[in-house]
Amino acid sequence: MIDWEYLAQRQIAETQRALPEPIQARATEVPVFLRWAGTGKRGACLGVFEGYSLLDGAPTQPDEMPRITLFLATLASPN
Repeated sequence: MIDWEYLAQRQIAETQRALPEPIQARATEVPVFLRWAGTGKRGACLGVFEGYSLLDGAPTQPDEMPRITLFLATLASPN
């Protein structure tokens, strides 16, 4: 059985390490959540970014914190 969460976490870490240093430092501050499936109506979605960009300064509310959610079902799909 394939451990999709483990593979995704490994790929996230590898991608973050490959970023240029100034971007890498900021990118590692943004949490990445994994869900099996998305709830969007636009078809297959790889993931979604929510919240304010760190380039715009520090968020003032918890729901404004930047975060990424990746949808494992789409990422694991062979199509």
